[in-house]
Amino acid sequence: MPVSRIHTTNDLPAGPKVSVVIPVYGVEPWLAECLDSVLAQTLTEIEVLCVDDASPDRCGEILDEYAARDSRMRVFHLKENRRQGYGRNLGMDHARGTYIYLLDSDDRIRPEALERLYALAEADSLDGIFFDSEVFYENERLARKFTFYHPVRGDHYEDRVQRGEELFNAMMDHGEWNSYIQRQFWRRAFLEREGIRFPEGVEHEDEVFTFKAVLAAERVRLTHDRFFLYRIRENSVVTSDPAPKNFHGYLLDYDEMNRFVRERGLSSPQIASNLGRIRMHFEQYYQRLHEANDLRALFPEGRPRELFDLFEAGVQSQQYYLDYVADIRDECVRAGTVCIYGAGMIAERVWRGLTACGVIIDRFLVTSAEGNPKALFGRPVTPVPEFAAAGKGAELPPVVIALGRGAWQDVAERLEAAGARFLYYQHP
Repeated sequence: MPVSRIHTTNDLPAGPKVSVVIPVYGVEPWLAECLDSVLAQTLTEIEVLCVDDASPDRCGEILDEYAARDSRMRVFHLKENRRQGYGRNLGMDHARGTYIYLLDSDDRIRPEALERLYALAEADSLDGIFFDSEVFYENERLARKFTFYHPVRGDHYEDRVQRGEELFNAMMDHGEWNSYIQRQFWRRAFLEREGIRFPEGVEHEDEVFTFKAVLAAERVRLTHDRFFLYRIRENSVVTSDPAPKNFHGYLLDYDEMNRFVRERGLSSPQIASNLGRIRMHFEQYYQRLHEANDLRALFPEGRPRELFDLFEAGVQSQQYYLDYVADIRDECVRAGTVCIYGAGMIAERVWRGLTACGVIIDRFLVTSAEGNPKALFGRPVTPVPEFAAAGKGAELPPVVIALGRGAWQDVAERLEAAGARFLYYQHP
C-alpha cells in the first residue's frame, strides 16, 4: 500500500460512533474550514480519517498540524496521487466507527449533523440515511451557470423506514436522484457485508458507490435536514471543462453498474432510466472530446479496452439519430442546453440525436403531469406552467418541440407566453 507515513497522536478513543473519511487534494484555501466543521461536532465520539492524496500544496502540513492537536484525527500521506476512490476506500478500510460519513475537503457540515444522523440511524436500525443540504457559490458567475444542483428534495416522500430500492425509485420518479456521497450516512457493517466500495482510478466514482448502496439496502430513511454545506467553486470536478477522464470514468462506471444489476437480478424502469442517464453523460463527452484526444489510449488491455471498442462500434449505429435531428442540430449545439417538449417516440429520437451531438437536455416538457412519467432518461418531466413559473426572472433554455405535424402550434403559443424560445421539430 503506497502510504509513506501515518500521522496520529496519543491513543484513539475506543469505539468511535462515526468515522469521517476525507480525501484531500489541492484544497489548501478551504481545508481548515472543513476540518473545523468536523472536529467541532456536538457528537464527540468520532474519528476523522484524512487521506493526503499527494497534494501539491500545504494540505499535508495542515493535516498534520490538526492531528497533533486532536487525537481523534488520523492522517494517511500517499506517495503518489491515486484519486478520490482510492482515498475513500483506504479511509473506510481503517475505519472503526459504527457508521461512516464521507466528506469532501472543501465542504462543511453543520455542528449537529453527526449527532442527529447517529441518533436517527440507531433509533431505526438503519443501513443508511439520505439528507438535504445548502449550497453556496464562490462567485455570481457560478451561481448563474450551475443551477442544476438541487439542495433540497420535495415534500413527496413518505416519512418512514423503507427498502433502498423503494426510495431510489421514488427519487427517480420525481427527478431528484443524485449520487452526492456527502448527503448520505451509512452503517459500516452494511457496507462491508455487501462489499460496497468505490471504483479506483476513475472520475465520478460516487455514481457507482451510491447506486450499489441504495439498491442493496434493506432499511433506509430520507430526512429533509440540511446537514451538508456544499461549496461550488472554480476549478472543481463539477465546474471544470470536460476532459478525457470524464468520458473514461462514466464509461467504466456504466459497465460496473450494469454488472451489479445483472448479478443481483435487479430490473425496473427507474434503474434503466438511471443507467440511461450515465450513458448520456459518456456519449456527450465522447462527442465533445474524441476528435482532439486519443480516448482509446485511456483504456488498457482487457475488459476496459473491450468495453471501449464495443462503444466505438455502437457509435456508428447512432448515425440514424444524428440524421434525424440534422435540421436543428447546429442551433442546438450552439445553445449547449435545450429542453424537449414531448414524451413520446419522436421526443426519444430527438433526445438520442441531440445527446449524441453533445447537447445537454435540461428537461422534458409536457402540457400537464397527468398521464405522463415524472422523469425520462434521468431528466425531469415538467408541465409547461411549472416551467414558466421557474423561469420568472431567469433566461429559459430554448425548447425543441418534438411533435408531429399539426400538433405543435398550440404548444408554441404556450411556450411563447412562458417566455421561452422554441425550435419546431417535425418528423422527417
